[in-house]
Amino acid sequence: MKLVSDPPQDLKERHGRLLRYVEKGSADIGKVQLLRGHAEVYIYGGNPFQRTSNYQAAESKAKRAYRGMWRTC
Repeated sequence: MKLVSDPPQDLKERHGRLLRYVEKGSADIGKVQLLRGHAEVYIYGGNPFQRTSNYQAAESKAKRAYRGMWRTC
């Protein structure tokens, strides 16, 4: 497993927690969660992160397929 920072973003969020992507092999764990409908894209303060468009596309795909939380909402 590997933690990857996002160059345009701060290294930590306002509460001191690390801001990182989690990768396992070639898999982006955040994107996997979005595709399964177990996560939602959040952009703090209107400052998009590097993978915003890919994450939003994954979220939209899960919504259209009624996966995870999108099945019950």
